[in-house]
This record gives sequence, structure tokens and C-alpha cells, in this order.
Amino acid sequence: MTEKFIRLKLRRSGWSATNYACVNRLLTAALTREPLIRTCWVSGSGRYTSNQDHHLQTKRMLDVLGLGYTEGNDSPRGGLTGQWIKLDSRAMRLLQGVRDEAEAKRQRLADKVAATEAKRKARIRQVYSGQPVDVLVQWWKSEAYHPAPEPVLKAKQELNLSWSQVRELCRAHA
Repeated sequence: MTEKFIRLKLRRSGWSATNYACVNRLLTAALTREPLIRTCWVSGSGRYTSNQDHHLQTKRMLDVLGLGYTEGNDSPRGGLTGQWIKLDSRAMRLLQGVRDEAEAKRQRLADKVAATEAKRKARIRQVYSGQPVDVLVQWWKSEAYHPAPEPVLKAKQELNLSWSQVRELCRAHA
């Protein structure tokens, strides 16, 4: 069961868009492998606090999706904020698709960032190459940054770079 499938099934059953706090709690539970869903929480601060109770909507959503659960209340005096719904093991297995989908998305994003970074470094290497760059890169690798020796200052001046640009250039070549 994927996130797209969950949202599509809820939309077809007449689920309103205002009840997506319940869906987000369910998806968070699936991603963190935590079967316990807190269905009521406090919103606001000071005298402007209010209880956000989504217990019935969450139960209805789980029934529509066909996920098994148990419910309870761990508040000492039975208050609203103690209400919880615990997904059973079958429901957690069905939500494995959500975890797999999120992991694949995370991996694609990491690959995309790595590719972009490699392209950026290659572009910097291509633009800045030659004797002054070699001087800067050798100085950077020596890790003796302060004070910068005269050849480094000359190379920086010759390439017309700021210190932050020198840092980017050296990191790209390192």
C-alpha cells in the first residue's frame, strides 16, 4: 500500500481534504514503524489552547482502508489527549509500501544532489585550471590557512576571486 493509493482510496470514499491531519499521522506512524497513533493533541499556547480531537476521523479512515487497530486511553483521568489507536501487525505490514516508497524517494533525491554537486565541481574545475589554481589547491590541502603566503595571495588576485570563491574552488579540486 503506497501513499498515493491511500490518498486515492480515501478520496473515492468521500474523505474530505480537511481530515488529512489523520492521514499525516498514519503516514508518520508508518515511516517511523511506530504502531501507536495519538489522535488528540493540544494546539496553541497560553490561554489560546485547544484540543484537536481526530479520534473518530482516524477510526473511520482506518476502517475505509481496511487496517486493523485497537484503541485505548492512557490518560490518568481519561482525558481526550490520552486517546490512542494502535495499528495491528497486519496493518504495519501493509504500510511497508509507504516506507519503501519514502526510502526510494530519499535515495533518488540523494543521487540527484550528488550528481548536481559533481557537475558543479566539474564546471569549476573546467573554468579554473592552470598554475594559479594549483598553488591555491596545494595551499588548501596543507591546511595552514592563516596567514596566507604571498604566492596564494598572488594567485587569488590573479584569478580575481573572493575568499569564499577560493574556498569553493579548492573544495571542488580537493
